[in-house]
Amino acid sequence: MTQEELKTCLGQLLLDLRGNWGYDYKSRLNEALNLCNLIEEDTLDVEWRIESELGGDCDGRIFRGSSFYGYVSEEGTTDEVKEWLRDVLTHPEYCEILN
Repeated sequence: MTQEELKTCLGQLLLDLRGNWGYDYKSRLNEALNLCNLIEEDTLDVEWRIESELGGDCDGRIFRGSSFYGYVSEEGTTDEVKEWLRDVLTHPEYCEILN
């Protein structure tokens, strides 16, 4: 995936984490951490929030205000991204890109 695609996936995954921390939370946190490792821009604020969640109480509201929260770009909205989002998000029906 391109950098824009990766950032769009991360942004939409953070929205999904914020909306649902009831199930599959830790696996999605790890997926978000994997995306951070692939993104060339600074993702330290997101990584810190993920590590905090993995080490303590789970509450997806922590991602509000992070640098990639809700990120989406025209270049990053590809069929590959849409397929990835359908596979990874717990509630793809709430994702703007997929509607």
